[in-house]
Amino acid sequence: MIVVLGAPSGPIAPAWAILPIGFLALLAIGVHVLAVMRSDMPPSRKRIRTANGLLMMFTTPLLAFAFSMLNPGTQPKLFAMAWILCVALCVLILGLACFDILNNVRLYRAEQRQIRREAAAAREKNPRPLRVAPPSSDDQPA
Repeated sequence: MIVVLGAPSGPIAPAWAILPIGFLALLAIGVHVLAVMRSDMPPSRKRIRTANGLLMMFTTPLLAFAFSMLNPGTQPKLFAMAWILCVALCVLILGLACFDILNNVRLYRAEQRQIRREAAAAREKNPRPLRVAPPSSDDQPA
């Protein structure tokens, strides 16, 4: 057994404080995932956000367990494995969030291309340039 000086003799935080917070977070994430699944958004965005929400729903109880149930003094290997898994899952969640950003940029550019095509088609249909009336004397500051 490895003894670490200054290591806590019990879990990082009390279960009575962590478990209700974890439950509320899990409930909020679940409601968010259901809302995303029912929303009207592009399928690629919906898939990424649903996958990220499900990953968060898996990570939340693990974090609550690592914070409130594991004792680093008596269970050092399990404590280390749980925290390595928590960190790895958080990195995956952040990676999916970055992927969501890149997907939103892709969707934005596709929408901009579509708007430009529609504007070009409208110009071809009506090639007459718009004429802007000169400002009237009422618009001049005093």
